[in-house]
Amino acid sequence: MNDTDIALAIRIDDISLLEAVFQAQKPVSKDAKVAMLINNPENAFSVDDEAHRLVLRSVVTVRYELGANAGAESSDPDSLFGMTLGVVASASAMGDAAVAARHMAGNDDAIARRDNKMAHVLRLEAIKAGHSFASAKLAELSALSPSPKVLLPAIDADELLRDLEKQEIDLQVHGAQPNKMSGLPKI
Repeated sequence: MNDTDIALAIRIDDISLLEAVFQAQKPVSKDAKVAMLINNPENAFSVDDEAHRLVLRSVVTVRYELGANAGAESSDPDSLFGMTLGVVASASAMGDAAVAARHMAGNDDAIARRDNKMAHVLRLEAIKAGHSFASAKLAELSALSPSPKVLLPAIDADELLRDLEKQEIDLQVHGAQPNKMSGLPKI
């Protein structure tokens, strides 16, 4: 947390499983590499005037591979897991009277800075909730598989979101290509 954080009660209103893939084709090889990609391709922010809440409707994708060529463009992983989730997160909307804390004051538009900060925090919580849900689902699915139990690695959600935002800026400004491993596999 830094001196410009906005700390409010954030609520995860809904997590919907949109698509899931789990394949364990063969025992995991001894030289297996791990590849994991978490993406947040869609975000829609709105204000629910009736409930007086700022709402984020987000899509979070998780892809995890174990195998000799895990993460490569033409990989045939020993174990593959993919999940697409719809996440709805919300926080109390702040009125015009609560523009921003004094330490956030500056030359920029304080309301726009505050709203951008709230959008960032809601998106961060959606990613954390998506990873946690996918982690629990992978543990459940792998427990039913003849393969050994597989768990998702822990993430640094703050760093992940910074990387995603940087990639989005690069896509807009420079037309750079997104990560090749994004999205769910076609099986």
